[in-house]
Amino acid sequence: MSATLRSEPKKATTKPARKTTSKTPTPITTPANDTDGTRIPFSKLFRSPLNVRRTVPAIAIEELADNLKAVGLIQSLVVVPDGDRFGVVAGGRRFLAMSLLVERGDWTEDKSVLCRIVTPEEAEEISLAENVQRHAMHPADQFEAFARQVELGRSVEQIAQRFGVSASIVAKRLKLASVSPAVMSAFRQDQVTLEQVSAFTVADDHEAQDSVLQWVLDTHFQVAPHSIKNRLMQGAVPESSRIVSFVGLDTYRAAGGTVVQDLFGENGFLTDTPLLHELAEKKLGEVEAGFRAEGWSWVERITDRPSWFYSTPRLSPKQAEPTAEDAARIEAIADRLTEIEENEQSQGLTDEENEEYDALTAELEALQNAAHLWSAEQKEQAGVFIMTEGAEIGTTYVGVVKPGAKKKDAASASTAENDSAVPTIPNGLMETLYRERTAALQATLARDSVMVLRVLVHALLMQHHGAMSPRFETPETPHDKATNPAMCAVAEYRLERLNPLRIPQDDRLWPWLLGRTESELVEILAACALPFVNAGKEDWSEDRQRGSSRDIAASIGFDMREWWKPDADNFFRSLTKSTIADYITEAGANPGDWQKAKRDALATDAAKAAAESGWLPAFLRTPGAAAA
Repeated sequence: MSATLRSEPKKATTKPARKTTSKTPTPITTPANDTDGTRIPFSKLFRSPLNVRRTVPAIAIEELADNLKAVGLIQSLVVVPDGDRFGVVAGGRRFLAMSLLVERGDWTEDKSVLCRIVTPEEAEEISLAENVQRHAMHPADQFEAFARQVELGRSVEQIAQRFGVSASIVAKRLKLASVSPAVMSAFRQDQVTLEQVSAFTVADDHEAQDSVLQWVLDTHFQVAPHSIKNRLMQGAVPESSRIVSFVGLDTYRAAGGTVVQDLFGENGFLTDTPLLHELAEKKLGEVEAGFRAEGWSWVERITDRPSWFYSTPRLSPKQAEPTAEDAARIEAIADRLTEIEENEQSQGLTDEENEEYDALTAELEALQNAAHLWSAEQKEQAGVFIMTEGAEIGTTYVGVVKPGAKKKDAASASTAENDSAVPTIPNGLMETLYRERTAALQATLARDSVMVLRVLVHALLMQHHGAMSPRFETPETPHDKATNPAMCAVAEYRLERLNPLRIPQDDRLWPWLLGRTESELVEILAACALPFVNAGKEDWSEDRQRGSSRDIAASIGFDMREWWKPDADNFFRSLTKSTIADYITEAGANPGDWQKAKRDALATDAAKAAAESGWLPAFLRTPGAAAA
């Protein structure tokens, strides 16, 4: 597949989120120590007709765009002046990749690009020479070349200035050069992608990198970069986690916590997990103490909402009038937010305006929430749940009324408060111990494969059988069996295997399974697992759409014609006349003058031809089965 280079770059897609733009045009500049290069805003560049390269594989543009995003522009473009703009005569692939980055929103149109300006007379010859003589340098060689620059005594800033790239780009290339030799070798052999190599840089331990690399190479699917990072940083907490936002990154750092920065991602990793959980526990205590001081009937920490949570009433606070001072501030904030939004529509926002907008929005929300008042009667009747784990840690549910709640006297309220004291074991430690217990249980079960089979059967029965009648129903009318023979056969199989066993439900199920033999467990497992078999939506006649269901079908001698045959009602009448005629021919019959025939008559002829030849649509045929 090839893509023709555009004569003009596409405009970047406008995003709904607020954008940050410079309020003054980016100047055209010549960097120090580089008399042969000029920095030009991307918006002033276009594809020149003097460029001899006309087409380029689309996949190559995608790959180059990813490379530019990761490591930046390595080689400058060659351009020719055209009024106040510049036509790209050498570097068309790079220009097209940059256009793609702008479309994606990864780059802005005012980003400066290092260019070499030539005359129109030189342009076509330079373009031809570059495209004929050039042989692309492998990114691994680039990374190691930058590392050698450091070995020669040059600083990151000096390297950036010398090659016309930013210091952050240099830092990224040096980081990529620092991965283990095994990872770099795998990259050179195309066993891992650039994005995957970038993920390995999150950890400096080469031994750990090599261990994860082996896992990546042994995995039958392509491992996502974030999975590599998570495996390398096991035990650390991603900066994007809810517990981090609850505690506050600044609070964690102020307490002495360390963060491993990811140069190729938006988030780092917090490495002092015990400290993080300790700070979370402290803040949960502060939140709880605050609600108790407000006088709520009860305040409880929970890891999960109780089963009755969504069926119980929730009280709502009363809306109070803000003070004159607060009302004036709310009006001033609203006016300023409107002004900022108008600026955004006309010319975009600066970083300072973005920060101001976020701060004012938070202040406005706080002022509006301050006007919500809970009455003493509401606090006596209801209470507060505080979530302590997972994605909801720190989330509070206020005004919850427990089922059958009654007013408590002062003595019982005091007792409840004492009973709800902060637990002695931090929630973070409890989570760790729960995971350890699960792993220990799995390790113990691994000693007894039959017991593992019993656990699997128990899970399947609890999920698909526990809450239902112990009998499995099956269609029994002749109409059902005639139109759905396969569905009826499956239901009858499950009926015959499971109903005689009288499988108990709920807490009686596990003791009952302990008394079953291995052969009985296999029979139950087979009956439970059948609904999980899915033939999918692939065309089995196409090798490129090959799925596991096709291989299963071929292995057991599956033939769709045993369960379904095409006839006029279930198939042919739903098709166009031309398609019916094609299928008649495929079945070995002659459709005749099908253009003049009625569709019903043509469908009847097709059904007859299919029945006589045993024809099936190609996508339903099992590989290796006899075909018409």
